[in-house]
Amino acid sequence: MAQGGQSLGRQGRVSMPMTYESMMTFAENWVAAWNRRDVDAVLAHFSEEAQFVSPVARNLVGRSVLGNKKELSEYWQAALAASRRWSSSSTTPPGTRGGAN
Repeated sequence: MAQGGQSLGRQGRVSMPMTYESMMTFAENWVAAWNRRDVDAVLAHFSEEAQFVSPVARNLVGRSVLGNKKELSEYWQAALAASRRWSSSSTTPPGTRGGAN
């Protein structure tokens, strides 16, 4: 445990408990960035070593386990590109139940 009730997270980084208000602000900022299609702003919430698992990622980038921020960026860029292709059509998004693979 670090000073002032802070705890050391993985890799020795100091992490502080989030309040309800800070959690809501974090979530609102993340959703707003995603809705703006601002992948860089979304990725700002992740460390370079972030790991992310998504079964949909396999259909878009060839693997479901993403091992770092660069791979996560590639996945989300591919997801946004795919969403542009089907957003104006009536088909189900690729990689989802009922969608093309």
